[in-house]
Amino acid sequence: MRDYRDAKTMAKGLRRSLADLGTELTHSQSLELIAQAFGFDNWNILAAKIEASRPAPAAEKRPDETLYCSFCSKSQHEVQNLIAGPNSFICNECVALCDAIVEDSELERHLKTPPADGDPVAAMEADLARYSSEQLAAYLARAEDTNAKQQRALDSFDGPEDAMPDDLRHTLSYGHDPARVRARLAKQVAVRRKSVEIVARVLAARS
Repeated sequence: MRDYRDAKTMAKGLRRSLADLGTELTHSQSLELIAQAFGFDNWNILAAKIEASRPAPAAEKRPDETLYCSFCSKSQHEVQNLIAGPNSFICNECVALCDAIVEDSELERHLKTPPADGDPVAAMEADLARYSSEQLAAYLARAEDTNAKQQRALDSFDGPEDAMPDDLRHTLSYGHDPARVRARLAKQVAVRRKSVEIVARVLAARS
């Protein structure tokens, strides 16, 4: 079974699998998605972990061997579909998760990278016209859940280290400056809260 040391291969397989389903990703986006799937904040952190470990030799697959998703490790018997790539597999649940991550990032892009010559809020509101009400409602549910988790991570900075979420402890264990990590988390939460506010306003106006 593949693990984090095969992340680059998984990223290539993810790009191919999603491309077959009509979703295009850049190489950088696929690496970032794989890092998030393994519980890391970004690709640089996962790359450092890979560099510090020795890759184990891949075992040959037997014809009767149960196949597993290369991302969530669920077996072919636990998911609806398992899509085969050249060197990896991805299940329908992970495809849906990746689609949601890409869609949310696209939806929030005006706030993350404000236009140089315009109002980011107005730009985002105009862009939301291409989303259905169902898509916006689904985004709100995901964003509020993500913000709740990240807010708990932020709050944990003021408590004992063993109370921190596992992914945050992993991040700090690689020598990252806690103040910078905290600032980045706070920015992500602030951007998403503003995005939730805008989406909720647009959705309410449609009612």
